[in-house]
Amino acid sequence: MKILNIAPYLVAVGALVYAGVATTNAQSVTDTNCSPEARAEFRAEHMAQRERMDELIQSGDYEAWKEQIESSDRPNAESLLSTINADNFDQFVKMHQLMKDGDFAAADSIRQELGLPNPPQGHHGLKDGMQRGANR
Repeated sequence: MKILNIAPYLVAVGALVYAGVATTNAQSVTDTNCSPEARAEFRAEHMAQRERMDELIQSGDYEAWKEQIESSDRPNAESLLSTINADNFDQFVKMHQLMKDGDFAAADSIRQELGLPNPPQGHHGLKDGMQRGANR
């Protein structure tokens, strides 16, 4: 049985679908002197922003999504907005839904059609248990 490693696709979700997640204060949160309370607050804000971005994508509202991306301090915001536009946003939404549904091959096909970059390989934040069909 072929094992489909979904980790690269999950990274793509994080990098592309949730592109509005702010990166401010990320360095201070990863600082070893950061308090547990500050880390918890950062995580809560991060999750709220991810949920908001997910809602915007699911709604299919390109203008609201674009506004969220523009207001973020995401380093790749300009590149993302030059790739995803009002004409192809519906495909971006479809890609997002396919990934949520587990159809990673179809989602990857759309990613390529849109000209989005390959997901990073070997992301250390994902665990082995995220492999579909893995007998662990």
